[in-house]
Amino acid sequence: MNALALLLMLQASGWDATPRTVTVGDTVTLTRRLAAEPDVRVRMELLSRTPIVEPLQSPQWSYAEGDVTLVYKVAFFESGSQRLIMPPVELAHADGRVEALEGDA
Repeated sequence: MNALALLLMLQASGWDATPRTVTVGDTVTLTRRLAAEPDVRVRMELLSRTPIVEPLQSPQWSYAEGDVTLVYKVAFFESGSQRLIMPPVELAHADGRVEALEGDA
């Protein structure tokens, strides 16, 4: 897999991938941080399973010090550059406001 191409695509959309060097079958953690208020609740969709990408757990989120951290764990099963479609995310606030973040690639 061309790990650099994947990392550059994810970082351009606000996502970060670790580890920095990836081989077929490795667990890759995808994270994104967003500024948020302490009362926020996050709605995250599951990543779609494909012959190339296997989600390894349900998406997770956490809040700390003004930021929400979104986390997906996946494994890739094909070498070369891959395009990963990230699902939309909703930030729901206690006052009823909902911020929708469109999915990206």
